Amino acid sequence: MTLHDMIREMADVVIYNCQPPFTVRNVALCLIDKGYTSDKFTWCLDDIIALARELSEGQERAA
Repeated sequence: MTLHDMIREMADVVIYNCQPPFTVRNVALCLIDKGYTSDKFTWCLDDIIALARELSEGQERAA
């Protein structure tokens, strides 16, 4: 699994399980709740949040 794949997977988890706004706290708690340990996402949390925001905006436009 590539780095991009990991970030995309976690961004998808955030989109479908976390209520906006996608803040650092909300996203971290959501990922922990879904079984991710902090060592797997803290170093790329900004990337996860940015991608989740981008993808969720795309879904809103498509709806």
